[in-house]
Amino acid sequence: MTTDPSRPLRVLVVARWYPAYDDRAAGIFVADHCDALTAAGVEVRVASWEAAPLIGGDDETAARLGARWAAETERRPPVAVPVHWGAAGVPVARLRAVTRPRIGDAIDEAGRVRSQAATLVAYGRTLARSWSFDLIQAHTGLPDGAAAAVLATELGLPLVTLEHDSTVAGRLAGADARRLYEGLFGPDRVVLAVGAGLAHRLTATLGRERGAIGVVPNPVALDAFALGPRSARDPNELLWVGRRRASKGMPALLEAFAIVRGRRPELRLRLIGPATAADDEEWRRRAAALGVDDAIAFEPPADRPGVAAAMQRAGVFVHPSPFETFGLVAAEALATGLPVAATPSGGVDDILGHDGRLGEVAAGTDGPALAAVIERLLARLDELDPADLRRSIEARYAPAIIAGQMLERYGALVQRSPAPGGESSRRPADRPASPARVAATTPLPVVIAFRRTHLERRLIGLPPGLFERLRIVTAARPDAPSEGEPDHPTWIVVDDQRAIRDELDPLAHPPRAGTSARIVWLARHPLAAVRRRWIGRRRPAVQLAARQVALRAFADAELADPQARLTIVALDGDDLLAGESVLGDRVELAAGGLRWLADASDEATGGDEAIAGG
Repeated sequence: MTTDPSRPLRVLVVARWYPAYDDRAAGIFVADHCDALTAAGVEVRVASWEAAPLIGGDDETAARLGARWAAETERRPPVAVPVHWGAAGVPVARLRAVTRPRIGDAIDEAGRVRSQAATLVAYGRTLARSWSFDLIQAHTGLPDGAAAAVLATELGLPLVTLEHDSTVAGRLAGADARRLYEGLFGPDRVVLAVGAGLAHRLTATLGRERGAIGVVPNPVALDAFALGPRSARDPNELLWVGRRRASKGMPALLEAFAIVRGRRPELRLRLIGPATAADDEEWRRRAAALGVDDAIAFEPPADRPGVAAAMQRAGVFVHPSPFETFGLVAAEALATGLPVAATPSGGVDDILGHDGRLGEVAAGTDGPALAAVIERLLARLDELDPADLRRSIEARYAPAIIAGQMLERYGALVQRSPAPGGESSRRPADRPASPARVAATTPLPVVIAFRRTHLERRLIGLPPGLFERLRIVTAARPDAPSEGEPDHPTWIVVDDQRAIRDELDPLAHPPRAGTSARIVWLARHPLAAVRRRWIGRRRPAVQLAARQVALRAFADAELADPQARLTIVALDGDDLLAGESVLGDRVELAAGGLRWLADASDEATGGDEAIAGG
């Protein structure tokens, strides 16, 4: 494919994992790739997705709702340039993807691809009319790469897929998944992996020749992870930064720490990262059983400056994961001069090597094996030069080096050399700024969010000032439907279960617990049991009707002024299902969701320059 060499190369990056207000660490490696490309003179835009779960509808309903969002996306793409998360100066489109509940362990790969492709193709069509891009790069093959392949086919563009997903090889046993993944290969398509271990695993699974999948690692943000002074390090502090879950090796880490601390009672372990309450309860219980709970700090996720500071203070970084596609956090630790003790995981092995210059790789993934390398590393800390550790990362994973490797792959598909762009390419002159300007200068749209627990979880982390300005239509608290909402004067609260309660209350109530008591109750109240089951089956339809009535009443009141108009933001697919009843000439649907609103708010308040650049 030949493109105009008079302008910088333009790449549309497609990735569901991308930093957002509610998870600034998710997909941060994608943002790092984007930063590396823009610094190398490439113009970049990102298309990511915000899931819209649909519980109360079938696949046909999901497709219809997806088509609605796609139409709005093509008309007014939900684009903004957030300041405090994601790649610097890079516009991101927050596309909606309607998701259906999983049945057991099965993943509907084809359904996920269709859902993502619906809005991605709509966005790609619109983008191509104002910003003619040369190539699409997807991060992960399923569903992102397969959805990007649909757009690449429609626009006749080359596609590069960079695989990061540690689970993808296992999922390729399914016929749909395998067929979709095979579609990522072709004359104008390239599949890469971020680590040699993942590349070998994929080629073996797909039955392709060795080398059919190349390797391009993740870049390391060297500016964010500066070399720490040796004098500031505490040799008795071990550090792990990552998700605290079993699949990341937490049981082995706790066992290893207990073994080593038995011989070195001055040791402490610091854990930084996300975890579910249930998981942390389990890890604390295990730590107590091992007698080391008083020496372990369980800490929440930290931003990059916080992680870098922790790495600059610790004596040894411990990486317990049994499988990693790359192991970015280990490379970041080395960039700060912190040596690493790790289990053999594939990706981290490639970073550390086996000569001991950067740390130690265990012989196995269990606790005793990990304990052995922690002890060996602690015994020779004085032999390791932190500056050498950093130089090893600079030589292999500096952003400029990784960008050069990507540009080599692009060059095989796009017959041109990128024109110099550098920093000027970070703010393309033709990027649409209207969504962010609308969000900044007009009343915010009305958010429809009837899943109350989901709403409250998604409100955490919103930019300052945005939460207070939101107008929200939501459901009453299920545990206290009759209570008001004094803390939320701009919320419209709907008791969407009242009709069901009115039907259930006169009936005999079953016992809350106890199999025997329930059997007795069923024998005494057979008609009430049948009636309750019948009402339960009607609950979704009755609930939807109540929501629609409330929305119509709200819209009628708001539109009493003939000049008034409304824009609604539906949090989930079920919210759009209810909101369809009020859409019309004066009530329109926003293509984006809360992530788009947060992006736009962050752009608008993050500095005048962000808006002026449009």
